[in-house]
Amino acid sequence: MYGSIWKIEFDNEYLTTSIAEQFTAISQIYLAELYKDELFLIKSEIKIQFSANQNITEPIYRSDSSNYETIWFVEFPIYEGGTKEDLDRIQFIYVVFITAIVLEISILPQKNLIEIFEKHLKEDDLASKATFGRDYERIYRNFIKAEDFESSQRKYFTPKISFSINQISKNSFFRWNDEISTTYDPILFKQYIQNRINFTKPFEITLPILKSSKSFRIIVQNLREKKWLDWHIYMAVGTVIMNFKMQNYHPIDFENSVEVQKFVREFQTLRENECYIPIPELFLTEQRIENDISTSQIVTVLPSYGLENHSKAPNFKGILELLSKRFNYLIDGSDLKVFE
Repeated sequence: MYGSIWKIEFDNEYLTTSIAEQFTAISQIYLAELYKDELFLIKSEIKIQFSANQNITEPIYRSDSSNYETIWFVEFPIYEGGTKEDLDRIQFIYVVFITAIVLEISILPQKNLIEIFEKHLKEDDLASKATFGRDYERIYRNFIKAEDFESSQRKYFTPKISFSINQISKNSFFRWNDEISTTYDPILFKQYIQNRINFTKPFEITLPILKSSKSFRIIVQNLREKKWLDWHIYMAVGTVIMNFKMQNYHPIDFENSVEVQKFVREFQTLRENECYIPIPELFLTEQRIENDISTSQIVTVLPSYGLENHSKAPNFKGILELLSKRFNYLIDGSDLKVFE
């Protein structure tokens, strides 16, 4: 759905099944309501490990995502209340959890995403669309009694159930949006690229040396053949040089993000002759440069497109595909040759 594969897995037991089926149904309704909204969702495989817990009163959920898939573990309490306040509370809890998942696979700024969810809840009465006057889990337990569930012995034949909510993705409304974004401005973005290339202050001595190096020119050619553009390579080379100089010119605690950001800002204002350190050519390997291009650089450029990353383990491949399809990330600036 919207380019992602959603899978919900849970133990095939009575209470868990009633809640997991409720979550699956509500998720489909909520996600379907978003089809007109521009969320900038990246393609991802989403796995939700779902369980019920009678000993808690608030849901417990955590993300254990990697750079390749989105994984969530969630425990939901058992709700027995039947008042409108109880229903509203259940809806709120589900909205919060679904929003957290969508936030992780969206690169729309968080503020905008929250506004979209709030609009659907307030103006479109989304909560009432996900209920039938009562919550699903209690309706389930009214129609299917625990003794009937147990007598079927279903949990012994199929210990775990895996639901997919991808069938509705066959509807064209729910396809992944691969069209050029309405916010895309080729003139503006090309100027951003040119501004990055013009910024040579921290390595104005090293860059000419690299351009004259035969081995470095081979690295550039190899990266070009992999479809990376000169400005991608240039930015990565700059990052590698900066990291090397920071470690050797003034070692800092790289675990302290505040200290790192402060020092980077200060270091970028220095001309290279104020802090010159020769860069060993073997340090600028093709692998090190390409690793930066295909990972941290992709996240670094997002603000230029009015986007932001929310995941602690970004799906670099998914973000690159979105930028390429919707913002011409692998096309814009192809005429700019930095290493000639």
